[in-house]
Amino acid sequence: MKQILFLIFVLFSVNIISAQELKKLDNVSSDSDYSAKATQAFNLDSLITECLADISADSIEHYMRELEGFGTRFCLAPNHKEVAEYLMEKFVSFGYSDVKLDSFLYVSTYFVADTTWQYNVVATLSGTINSETEYIAGAHYDDHVFGLQINDTTAIVPGADDNASGVSATLEIARIFALNNVQPFATIKFICFAAEEFGLVDDFATTGANHYSTNARNSNDNIGFMISMDMIANNINSDTMVTFHYYDDSYLINLSVSVCDQFTSLTPSSQLMNLNSPGGDSDFFRMNGFDALWVMEYHVSPYYHTVADTVGNYNMQYCSEVAKITGGALLKASFLPRPVQHLDVLTVNNCVDAFVKWNNTKDDSISGYNIRIGTVSGVYDTIVFVADTFYAIDYLVPNIKYYIVVSALNSSGFESCLIEDTIRTSFCGF
Repeated sequence: MKQILFLIFVLFSVNIISAQELKKLDNVSSDSDYSAKATQAFNLDSLITECLADISADSIEHYMRELEGFGTRFCLAPNHKEVAEYLMEKFVSFGYSDVKLDSFLYVSTYFVADTTWQYNVVATLSGTINSETEYIAGAHYDDHVFGLQINDTTAIVPGADDNASGVSATLEIARIFALNNVQPFATIKFICFAAEEFGLVDDFATTGANHYSTNARNSNDNIGFMISMDMIANNINSDTMVTFHYYDDSYLINLSVSVCDQFTSLTPSSQLMNLNSPGGDSDFFRMNGFDALWVMEYHVSPYYHTVADTVGNYNMQYCSEVAKITGGALLKASFLPRPVQHLDVLTVNNCVDAFVKWNNTKDDSISGYNIRIGTVSGVYDTIVFVADTFYAIDYLVPNIKYYIVVSALNSSGFESCLIEDTIRTSFCGF
């Protein structure tokens, strides 16, 4: 049945190219040669370089000291809304007009029995073309020291690395985007999450990240990805490493590694996460079906969850380099179309013919797709532009391994990262 369906598709497809024709073509394209003519509206790498150069270690330290100055940011402390309002005012001072408190009811049963309203802080930079797609960067702003706040919710808890560092990086990225008048194609959201610390030991459902991501899933929000920055300032060992906690070999982890290598002085180290034991805000987004990543210092602070977690123990320059990773990933993603999904190559007739198909992206501004074909990975003899999400090749040459790459193009001439599949005609068929 699969073979019959393939033949039906081919009969109705006008985008067919033979292996003999492949040999004749040299970087040419069908359909008015669109892919060869498409030009980017501006140099995205230059924009990223200019923006990230404005990230200031001094600014990050300033925010961290202000957050530490609250004495505590414990979610059940009397001042927890005051902290949220401070963050809201920061975003407004940068020039953001769409800043909201996302409130939710928190019912605590872990040692401290209490019911309070908690507040995520959400600042939105709306997209100019593909506004329905959202890319999120965020960090939890509450803090906690094990056992200390059971009897006294007002006890002093500095929470500098965990997680004033991540919140401060979030603020700084938002500041430099406003400073550089960034007008992304897709929407960017900066979110400071409430009630992460106590929620992880109390009830996962009560965390601010779970509240937000669950509502997003129920509303069918089009979230491209979420990056969480949590504990990103410890550099006692003079690390050049940074840890990426990821969930699968996704677009996000590959994008983040690429940005880290290109735009920072850090070296990425990737660690696969286990969703059976949630450990932070990114986990809740992933459990609700969204691509997510947790960026973290390579060596965990020795002052983790203690009263010695103070600003003076940390490296602001290291923190600013980590912030560049998230800032660069947001810029890349908000201008580039998302890569195609579920690329598949079907073969029939003893692998003489092949049918390439993929799922379209959810981006509103997609104008079509580039298909690259070659016999060496990374070297493609042919580029063909199509408006559909399928493509047929006939008369393949036996015993030749073909590399087939599909990328998406948007109306501004930007191209997604490449997704490559391969077929070897002597080892395929039904």
